[in-house]
Amino acid sequence: KNILMLSQSAVWITLKEHYSELLKQFSLKKEFCNDPDRCKKYQLKFSTTQGFIHLDYSKNIFNQATLDLLMTLAKHAKVTEYIRKMFIGEPINFTEKRSVLHVALRNVGGSPIYVNGQDVMPDVNKALTKMETFVNGVLTGKITGYTGKTF
Repeated sequence: KNILMLSQSAVWITLKEHYSELLKQFSLKKEFCNDPDRCKKYQLKFSTTQGFIHLDYSKNIFNQATLDLLMTLAKHAKVTEYIRKMFIGEPINFTEKRSVLHVALRNVGGSPIYVNGQDVMPDVNKALTKMETFVNGVLTGKITGYTGKTF
C-alpha cells in the first residue's frame, strides 16, 4: 500500500465522517461528567533521563470511538512496522528513498543504528560533539559574528 494514499482509504474517510459528526454534538463538560476517569484514562506519564513527561490529552475533542478509529488507521498504515524499520535504519523516506535518521540524534544510549550494514552512531556522535562545541562557543562569546561582536 502506498502510504501517500492513506487519505483516500476507507478507514480515513470513516474517521473524517466520525469527527464531523462528533464536532456537532461534542461537549467536553459532558464527556467529563459521563466519565469521571477521563483524565486518568487519557494521559501518559513516562520517565526520561531529564525527568518525566506528562501528556494529558483528555481535554481534546475525541471519544473512545475516535481512538478506536485512530488505532484502526494506524494498523492500516502499518505504523508499528514503519517504526521498527525506522529504528533499524531501513529506508522509509519514500520521496528521498533513504533512511530517516533523526532517531540517531536522540540515541542517548549510543546503541548502534545501522544503515546499509554500517553503524552510523560514531559519525552522529562526532557531529553532535561539533554542534555542542559550536553552541558553547557562541554562548560564551568565543565565537563571534563577522564584525567580531557576540551573538
